[in-house]
Amino acid sequence: EKICYYKPGQLKSPLGTVYLRDYVCASVTGDRPTTPFCFSLQPVCIGNRVYYFAANSREQMNEWIMAINQSIQYSRIETNQGSLCDSVAHETALVCIRQLMGHSD
Repeated sequence: EKICYYKPGQLKSPLGTVYLRDYVCASVTGDRPTTPFCFSLQPVCIGNRVYYFAANSREQMNEWIMAINQSIQYSRIETNQGSLCDSVAHETALVCIRQLMGHSD
């Protein structure tokens, strides 16, 4: 699984792609950043970029973190052990991410 990010207003081609199996998602605590309800994708390997996100509420932030971490978990299972993941739970995580992004499909 992956997350693509785009320049605002330009959805034709992504600026970059984050492969979730290489990251861990968690809320941000401490001094950086100062935006409320901030969470990040932290790299598993040293040297990779940290990605920061902000939600509109603590509840929404927790939903994002849970959905992304679920996708990370299943991505790692598929990558390391073939297709052993539960496809129903995997699809549920993808639907949750789509809903959080405002897509109804």
